[in-house]
Amino acid sequence: MGGGRKTKSYTLQEKSKRSWSVNCSISTRNLGKAKLAGVIFGCKNNTIKECISKLLFGLPATHISYVKHIRPGLPLFLFNYNYRKLHGIFEAASEGKMNIDPCGWTENGSECTPFPAQVRVRIQMQCQPLIEDLFGPIIIGNYYESNHFWFELDHSQTSKLISMFASSPVFASNALLNVERANLNVNPNSSIMRNSDHSMVHSKAHIGQCSFNAHGLDEKNRSPNISDNEEARRIGQAKETCLASKGQSSSLPQQKWSELFAKTINTDSTLASSSSLELDGENDSLKDFVGGPGQFYEEFDGLKQHMETLYFSLAIDNDPCFPQKASMEVVSSKTNTLEENISLLDRAEIENCSLPGEESVPDANSQSTMHKILEEICQLKLNQVKQDQKIRSLEEELVESRRVIKNLKQLLEISECSSCEQTDLVTDSESSVEKSILIIGGFDGLSHLSCVDCYCLSRDSLESLCPMSCMRSYTSAVKLNDEIYVIGGECRNLWYDTVESYNLENNQWVTRPSMNQKKGSLAGIYLNEKIFAIGGSNGAHCFSEVEVFDVNVGMWILSQSMHDRRFSLAAANFNGAIYAAGGYDGNDYLKSLERYDPRQRSWERLESMYTKRSCHSLAVLDEKLYAIGGYDGERMVSTVEIYDPRMNRWTMGESMNNSRGYSAAVVIGNSIFAIGGLVEDNASDKVECYAESQGWHSTNLKGLGKRCSFSAVVL
Repeated sequence: MGGGRKTKSYTLQEKSKRSWSVNCSISTRNLGKAKLAGVIFGCKNNTIKECISKLLFGLPATHISYVKHIRPGLPLFLFNYNYRKLHGIFEAASEGKMNIDPCGWTENGSECTPFPAQVRVRIQMQCQPLIEDLFGPIIIGNYYESNHFWFELDHSQTSKLISMFASSPVFASNALLNVERANLNVNPNSSIMRNSDHSMVHSKAHIGQCSFNAHGLDEKNRSPNISDNEEARRIGQAKETCLASKGQSSSLPQQKWSELFAKTINTDSTLASSSSLELDGENDSLKDFVGGPGQFYEEFDGLKQHMETLYFSLAIDNDPCFPQKASMEVVSSKTNTLEENISLLDRAEIENCSLPGEESVPDANSQSTMHKILEEICQLKLNQVKQDQKIRSLEEELVESRRVIKNLKQLLEISECSSCEQTDLVTDSESSVEKSILIIGGFDGLSHLSCVDCYCLSRDSLESLCPMSCMRSYTSAVKLNDEIYVIGGECRNLWYDTVESYNLENNQWVTRPSMNQKKGSLAGIYLNEKIFAIGGSNGAHCFSEVEVFDVNVGMWILSQSMHDRRFSLAAANFNGAIYAAGGYDGNDYLKSLERYDPRQRSWERLESMYTKRSCHSLAVLDEKLYAIGGYDGERMVSTVEIYDPRMNRWTMGESMNNSRGYSAAVVIGNSIFAIGGLVEDNASDKVECYAESQGWHSTNLKGLGKRCSFSAVVL
């Protein structure tokens, strides 16, 4: 909604479908701790690398209402907005909280993170990413728009997603190895056992012609004619073939011992023809050999699987998109496994295999092959040690870098605090600096919000409190008897007459008596132990009516109406009277000013402003009224006008650096802070500060996040 025109609200909602530059979603589905079984985090091409490399996921501050419910071990998923694909499976390695990395996803770590609702993660299982056609039906109930969905998952959704991911793991060694053995046209030059930097590449090319990265199958190596569904079907067939071949290991087709041995090991192109041992008719099955070659294959498959996994672990260490810590854990976890499998090979006594009924005579080719395998295993272990040393060195450098960054941040904070003291932006050091602002509802550029946050200016930090019962924008909030009353508002063209109050001590909401009219973009003012609800609109009509709520009476009573109908007006309590300025009357934007004197119980017209204004702010500083920003009927303005009630005259003040409307203006100490709003037709996180001796200047405050059409109350 723009400046009082009812059509402006539709414009805002249309803008929520734009492609925004941050990975955020509607703030909450309101699942409790017991019902929250999983969480989807968002990313884009420019943030996914940092998410994976740091093992850290983050969302805008408005999502902390459920991110704070995340506990270690909770399943997590990562959604890429650019490709519309879901990555998994991850799990939480820490509790969800604010600002684990205060500078994450910013250029050179020089700014405050735009995604402070964060959680540490670890990789539970690497699987192929799911396209939206696959995972969309599972979370269909979470979609509130065609391209946007809630990130909170219940138990049923989480279970189905995990099952779908688990059916297509990125690295399925057993299935792929068994399919490889069943294929008689295996290229022996693609051996994963070859000790060279290219062996992993050849193996990947051989196994389904796929290469792996930190997020799943590499798109470039897939066949251009095969869809994601077709790939999932082929992987499923491969698994069935694997299970079938595993159950038929005792009845392999009649082959030469040398052929079977060569196909299983895949070591060298000359190995397939190096053995001349023939088997006859009924004794050519592997199970008939003395020493149990069938069992040897079973043990050797385990060794080969772990060697392949080790190769994969070593390969991804050089991938900048894959977390080094995770790869180090994979490599280190395989050390004992390799040693155990080497012992298994020793116990298998392969060199003693012979035909039934004959003496146990060592096979020279078998012995030679096993010696080669053991030599390559030793080389792999040596490479592993080198990789471990390199990773430890990198981790030490990372720890030192973080320590230096932390020290620099502390120095920067000290410098900023000194600067604030010198410029005297907030002079009351005992109370004003530590004052907080209650931020209620609003619109974040994607959706209307129900969240309530406590924002501390001095620390630029946001603390989430108990949310309202419903999402509200264009509402008004008033402090009365240590409670915050939220009056009316709008959400997706649904206008409210409901009122609820928030208790600061109990962090709880209480339903209060409703107003006589459904309305939003009204002004709420506290005066003489009463709440005045002034003007507003229901989307079809603009109002001049004033309703008054007396706690002792417990109901809303109509009072004297204003002279003009005013929608998206601004009002203030000044010297025991109410001042109402500007707004939209249904036909034109206003610059008029009225004052209500409770002793006379009537409204009086005063000198008008120079500029028509709607969706602006009205603040009281040094016995004067400041009309800040707003919409003049054509565009958002940055101008500021100052009213002196003793002279009944307006004067033009210094303009802000940004044109804005639907923002909030709060007075702390001797300064006015203009927070958020619509800047350049987008929800903004910009904060400007005004002091008489300094004028308007921009700040580096970013903790609030992008928000407009909200209410703000200084605590």
